[in-house]
Amino acid sequence: MNRMRSSPSGRYRPICPMCGRRLEANRDAPTIVFMGQEYRFCCQQCQEHFARMPERHIVQLAHEPSGYLGYPCPYDGLPR
Repeated sequence: MNRMRSSPSGRYRPICPMCGRRLEANRDAPTIVFMGQEYRFCCQQCQEHFARMPERHIVQLAHEPSGYLGYPCPYDGLPR
């Protein structure tokens, strides 16, 4: 399950756990199921980075109040 971020409309939207980019509910996103939990990503690069060390990233996410790790992905510079 991805952490959620409030949008301007007050609705919550899932975010990429690697970079924090909002995920669109109506489009397919790269996913990984790890230990029974599904993680959705904004792009293939974020998914691949997570897949290299999922245990490490999950521990980091558990201690990160923002809900994402700040990984610089190819979408950096675009609106989050």
